[in-house]
Amino acid sequence: MTDVPPDPGRRRVLQMTGQGGAGLVAASWLNAAYAADAPPPSPQTSESTDSARNTADILVETLISWQVPFVFGIVGDGINPIIEALRKRQDRIRFIAVRHEEAAAFMACGYAKHTHRLGVCLATTGPGAIHLMNGLFDAKMVSGPLHARIVGNLACRAALTGRGVAHLTVAKDIQAMPLSQDKASMENHGLRTDGRWQASEDAPSGARLREAADILNQGRKIAILVGQGALEARAEVTEIAARLAAPVAKALLGKAVLADDSPYTTGGIGHLGTAPSQWIMHNCDTLLILGSTMPWVDSYPKAGQARTVQVDLNGSHIGLRCPVDVGLVGDVKATLQALLPLLKARTDRSFLSEAQRQMRDWNALLARIAATERTPLRPQAVIRALSDQLAPDAVISLDCGANTHFAARMIRLREGQQLTGTGLLATMAPGLPYAIAAQLAFPKRQSVAVVGDGGFSQLMAELATAVKYELPVKVIILKNNSLAEVLFEQKELGNPTYGCDLSPIDFAAFAKSCGAEGFRCSAPGELIPAIRQTLQTPGPALLEAMVDANEKPALPDELKL
Repeated sequence: MTDVPPDPGRRRVLQMTGQGGAGLVAASWLNAAYAADAPPPSPQTSESTDSARNTADILVETLISWQVPFVFGIVGDGINPIIEALRKRQDRIRFIAVRHEEAAAFMACGYAKHTHRLGVCLATTGPGAIHLMNGLFDAKMVSGPLHARIVGNLACRAALTGRGVAHLTVAKDIQAMPLSQDKASMENHGLRTDGRWQASEDAPSGARLREAADILNQGRKIAILVGQGALEARAEVTEIAARLAAPVAKALLGKAVLADDSPYTTGGIGHLGTAPSQWIMHNCDTLLILGSTMPWVDSYPKAGQARTVQVDLNGSHIGLRCPVDVGLVGDVKATLQALLPLLKARTDRSFLSEAQRQMRDWNALLARIAATERTPLRPQAVIRALSDQLAPDAVISLDCGANTHFAARMIRLREGQQLTGTGLLATMAPGLPYAIAAQLAFPKRQSVAVVGDGGFSQLMAELATAVKYELPVKVIILKNNSLAEVLFEQKELGNPTYGCDLSPIDFAAFAKSCGAEGFRCSAPGELIPAIRQTLQTPGPALLEAMVDANEKPALPDELKL
């Protein structure tokens, strides 16, 4: 929430925007479907008429009724009434005090990404609100006190329905205004909002489904591209891949749609993807896109090569990256359930078999790269060693940079694990905030952030937040004292490298100064013991792995031993 100068002529307190914003924000990402062990948020409405309550009290009670467990933020003079309302209800909703508002927004975004539930962040006016902006844009690339419940309900509903950002701005005097002083607008004839919200599970019409089925049934070499919109449709994606003998490429935020050992997946796609995924996209005659707007247009079929069916809950995504023959606007899971009975089983499985053969060769190449012993360490070796030791239900949060390339390729995601990252915004610094949010959401699961030294150093003070709240997050830093991705971009442009060097920081010592454990490894023989020690530490822990700054984040066809 941000405070604004009071406006006696207009007491509107709600500003909702799909373009990001600042204030008390409910950020909802990914899919309308909720986790199997968590029902959709149905507000537990209890509208007290206690006239001593003020706007801030009603607003916080509204968040509680929407089953919001955490509010991430920093105190400030413009939000003191809201902070007091949170303090009085700390047994029902926790205020997580962070070190920087940007981290608060990233935590709200990360909470929403990891759980598919409402994430909420809080900041005061001016600089506090401005600091929220980057995290809110990351989430986007996912009246008086009586009206506080109405606008709170509307904000929560808007965030969930639009899978974006809902922003409330409340004037400081309105926050403290008691219910007894409220006066409704003359045009308000008893408005009451419904606190319930229903996730959309709509499937397209039968005629559109038949059009899509006709294209897929006629295809001889069918490829599937999945993204974050298909995360809740693993069973359906597996069934359709088996029926159509279709290999499945995965956009980064859709990495958990299928486990990496699935016989149907060719792994990631795009600049941080795999050569087999590139091959299936450039050799298919039919493409099925499920909940993805993967941005690398050179990784789609060439013009005129393939007929395309796309399924997405957001109609504006249809045809966004490549021409589409049939667009199906609807929930991916519900749409596939309606589409599957219309599809014929393919007997010719040669396209899938060739993709599987290429995937075996690719995995063998990655294994040889990971086994390379040299000093400084190869970043791929660090990530593969980490992947092999992650808990079966680990929650992994990625940062942005060269480290993302290595993590996307070398983490072998298992069926019970999940992973997220920044996505289209490609912002640095969210890895640790995401991991903190994940640990709060899943206190019994292992939460691990994979970051570079550049991105981590931007918000590394949040390690103290993890210590304060006794959150056993684990941070793996690929340390090369360089902004490596940009460095190699400069080289490709033919420019001398400039501005990419980073002054070294002793991250292990920093971790200890925050009250966490800090470890370091720089030689092959130290790697596995250091990772094991980091992951087995009971509390928050950090490992800085000294990696080769000359290791290029290569394109799929450039990767070499």
